Amino acid sequence: MPEGRNANERLAAFTRTELVISVVAVTVLGCLLVMGLRKSKAAAMVSKCATQQKASLLGLKTYANDGSNSAPGFPTKIPLATLSANQGPSDSPLVLYFRAAAKELETPVWLWCPGEPREKLTTNWATLSRTNISYFLSLDAQPDSPEMILLGDRHFEFELNKSVDQLELTRNSRVRWGRTPHDSIGQFALADGSVQRSHTTNLAEFVAPSLARTATNRLEFP
Repeated sequence: MPEGRNANERLAAFTRTELVISVVAVTVLGCLLVMGLRKSKAAAMVSKCATQQKASLLGLKTYANDGSNSAPGFPTKIPLATLSANQGPSDSPLVLYFRAAAKELETPVWLWCPGEPREKLTTNWATLSRTNISYFLSLDAQPDSPEMILLGDRHFEFELNKSVDQLELTRNSRVRWGRTPHDSIGQFALADGSVQRSHTTNLAEFVAPSLARTATNRLEFP
């Protein structure tokens, strides 16, 4: 066999090998890029959700400290009968509580986590329902107790009691994050105005300090 032909065959084989390696490398790099973009987007959603929780809590605390309101104090301290008489019936106590502070909250958009489907987001206080709310709210709110949990992701669950409208948090409660829009990470706002982020593995670490001044904390869910 002529030497030139052998050289051409070796060159062709080498070129095919290079091509395969190049395709594999480009594919791997593409996958890594997509994964990186997804992680960046997820991190941005978590940060935006934290910002909205902080803004919502600030609005509620502003309402509570406004002496000009007909019923000052944290909205959950207002009797539901009074709220219903002022606003009309609703499908959830949460709607009544948040509507009471509508002026301070400015927009119900803050109440919907950006990581959840946008089709359930509403900009209208009049049509706000439980399906437009992503966050639970404390019924035993003590804004002067810094580490008390006042508001948080609705995927906060008790291991033995799921899918209910109200849960009573105690020091012995076994809690976890359900299927959150943030890949098993959940967030909640404390009375000191901070928003804490946790996994199920360290969630219990926040429970005991949050009950420093009260034996229980009732949480109302959408």
